[in-house]
Amino acid sequence: MIASEPTPLISGNDQDPLECTTSLAHSEQSILGWNQAFKGRISKKWTAAQSMWYDNMRHNQHSKTKLPMSYTRSIWMKKLIVQLIFYNLNRWQIRNEAAHASESAETYEKNRERFTATITALYQLNAESDETSSIYRQPRKDILTMSNERLSNWLQSHKASTSYRASQVHSQHDHEHFTHETER
Repeated sequence: MIASEPTPLISGNDQDPLECTTSLAHSEQSILGWNQAFKGRISKKWTAAQSMWYDNMRHNQHSKTKLPMSYTRSIWMKKLIVQLIFYNLNRWQIRNEAAHASESAETYEKNRERFTATITALYQLNAESDETSSIYRQPRKDILTMSNERLSNWLQSHKASTSYRASQVHSQHDHEHFTHETER
């Protein structure tokens, strides 16, 4: 975390305009807050200092190594802000991955416990039942080694199978009742 305590002032050569502007930029950013700089809220004095530096480099270098004219203070500022935003988004993504990974592990374990308890209870009920569904052909210990997604699918299949068998029993009962009524 960025400290919110005041940043010490920097002293520069009062005779050098670049150092003076850089010192003013530093002071202004200290007032705005350095934590604000990491959010892209930067003192405009930084662009003025960068412009002076570019001009200084252009005038004091040999003609072969001069900076291109496309190096401007506004392009520098835009690129700086893009980099700061990228940096912050990257930090946010890393933070979210860490936070959600622990949530996911916790959720996974809770679901696993719930699925295991439900499937164990269903197998125990089926062991006491006269009716054996094909869904119970695979041993429970093998079922419980499956992933949570497959356990969830197994439970959905069980629910669908149970609903279908219940509707078949109800339909057969209605048919028997109707046959019995018509025979009278």
